[in-house]
Amino acid sequence: MDSDNEAAPLIPHNPRVLASNPDNDVLLETAINDALQSFQDPELGEEEDEDVIWLREQRELNKSLHWAKRPSALQIGGILFFAGLISNFLQPSLESIYNKLACNSLIEEGRDGTCDPAEVQVFLSSFNSIVLILSLIVSIITATQYGRLSDIYGRKPFIIFAFVTISLSTLLSFYLISHYSTFKFGWLVFSNVIATIGGSIPTLLAICKAYISDVSEPHELVYSFGLIVSATSLGFSIAPLITSLIFRIHDYFPNPGSSSTLQQIDNFEFIPIKIGAILMLLLTLYTIILLPESRGTKAKAKSRSLLISNSPESQSLLSHLKFWHYLKIMVLPSDSVKSSIPQKSLTKARFLFLSINFINTINLSIHMGLATLLDQYGIFKFNWTTPDIAGVSFLTSIARIIVLAVISPFLYNFLFLKVFKLKTKDDKLDKVDFNMIFIALFFQIIGLFFLPFASSSSQMVFWYTLSLICYILDPTLSSTSLKYLSEQKAGEYFGGVSTFGNIGTLIIPPVVFVVYSFGVRCNFAGIVFWLCSLFSILALIVVSIGEFMIKDQEYGTVEINPLENHHSESEADNRKIAANVLVSAA
Repeated sequence: MDSDNEAAPLIPHNPRVLASNPDNDVLLETAINDALQSFQDPELGEEEDEDVIWLREQRELNKSLHWAKRPSALQIGGILFFAGLISNFLQPSLESIYNKLACNSLIEEGRDGTCDPAEVQVFLSSFNSIVLILSLIVSIITATQYGRLSDIYGRKPFIIFAFVTISLSTLLSFYLISHYSTFKFGWLVFSNVIATIGGSIPTLLAICKAYISDVSEPHELVYSFGLIVSATSLGFSIAPLITSLIFRIHDYFPNPGSSSTLQQIDNFEFIPIKIGAILMLLLTLYTIILLPESRGTKAKAKSRSLLISNSPESQSLLSHLKFWHYLKIMVLPSDSVKSSIPQKSLTKARFLFLSINFINTINLSIHMGLATLLDQYGIFKFNWTTPDIAGVSFLTSIARIIVLAVISPFLYNFLFLKVFKLKTKDDKLDKVDFNMIFIALFFQIIGLFFLPFASSSSQMVFWYTLSLICYILDPTLSSTSLKYLSEQKAGEYFGGVSTFGNIGTLIIPPVVFVVYSFGVRCNFAGIVFWLCSLFSILALIVVSIGEFMIKDQEYGTVEINPLENHHSESEADNRKIAANVLVSAA
């Protein structure tokens, strides 16, 4: 029942009625309204969080807009699909051209005037390492800032800024590789880092998750988060296929090669980069002109007032560089907790909040390492070739999309809500959340545990694909985390998550490779998969402990099934009660 019902009096103030006997009529009106209020839900009292009210008002307003002007998860999913498509569409041509330019640079700088393929790989490895480190440093600094500032100024400006910087990066890279015959190391590093100033794809995804949290109902968040991640993955997956198809249609296959003469770059190799640059500019224009803002004026104004009152020193440049100051959102500080969570329950809520975010960050970083490691393991165990690697990469990408776009909503909406009729809560971990987490971690445990026992490529791919069901973990844990946070902190939270993810990327994948190298030397390369399976077991234990700690705590809104219409039934009951009171009073 919305807030308008509790605020509106049952009997309107009518001067002509009250004129007959003002005192008696006022008493009657007060009695009737008090009677009605006593039957209404206690959670809908005077202390209802104004953030929730504003969000509800904004979502109701959105429903009245034309579909093209309405902020929605589908619109953001489409934008991220094309962002992923364009980014990966450029990659094969860029890699080929980078190889040739690096070879030319080595020929010019070398004493013998030749280009060794091994030296080219070392050269490009150094380049990629520097770009990765600098990009992560910039992303760590900017992610928390953009997330926090998007609460104040809205999501749209930062989505636009991300696409503007990606477009500038693409155009500058195209200029450097098309106007010079050698590898301009410093300038190409700079052009790649430009994209991360605006946030790059990971930070853009974090802002888009905050956008989704503004426009989606609580029970829709798991599906909506999965939708935008699967849309991005789909774009990344089909982009190389489109590039390969373009080259096959024209019977052209660029060869990086290695020779003692300067290599020429065919104009046809620049076509995917030109197309990608044009599409990125069009996507940028779309976000500027047509993308609607998701954050309401009242919510932005409150976030701005909170910033001024709580952090007056934040206007200085130095304070903006102290990104660690804004990571405190990840430990659920008192000023960021949802108002319906009592102080006595804060410690347990904080334990669960911190646990699920650490689990999510580590798990995503582990899979980032495993995705690369899987190719090496396949080559080592089953002599995979380039077509094998490409086929497995495409298969696992499609599997992730199916998990997020099909399996996740099937489990959440159909199995748990419709079949088992489980109830949800909007301010703590509920049974639906826990069951989704349990299924994700269970299949990851099984898949990674049995993967080292695979005796063929097909068995290995089967067990790894089975473990990918764990991808429902990210949208589920993100949705659960938002249940504990004030509505004003969504952007800051996702910025902190992105920063945590960047830090995890610096640490976890290298650890995975070290463990794998150790396993290879000990004649058991599969030990890395067992250790990742062990992590999943520990994560499941921690979440189970957290769920047990809060199981008996009763606070906040009553449990409901969002697919059932409790709203109209309670309103009808209240009308009947009010009618009886009126009859009695008469």
